[in-house]
Amino acid sequence: MNSCIDMGLVLTNTQQQMTSSATFANLMVTGAQQAPTAIRPGIEQALEPDQTLDFRVYPNPVAGVLQVDLNAYLGRRIELALLNMQGQLLLVRELGEVGTAIEQLDLSGLPGGVYQLQVRTDGAALVSRRVIVHKM
Repeated sequence: MNSCIDMGLVLTNTQQQMTSSATFANLMVTGAQQAPTAIRPGIEQALEPDQTLDFRVYPNPVAGVLQVDLNAYLGRRIELALLNMQGQLLLVRELGEVGTAIEQLDLSGLPGGVYQLQVRTDGAALVSRRVIVHKM
């Protein structure tokens, strides 16, 4: 398979002393009273619950340049990934350490529709936002 789709998996304990485990394709999450560890081919990363970072996008819907507010990621190395709703990777932008809070993405060449923008960084959960490209 030449393409890859990132998907989310939620695992919840209903009892305090219960250990939960879940496996999905090449992703395995286990944990009991500790931060879970996610394992993907080529990537090993601890997901700390207190390290959930966030970002904003505007304007949304967008017809041209999308502003991505990465203020929470200042000083971190990140990767931006844009996917269509079929899970096809359309754009990847690797940023060294984020030095400015706003990153601009020119989406004017994309057809109108709904897309997913993801921010990935070491030591924190993947965060994504839906972006609507509007053609006038």
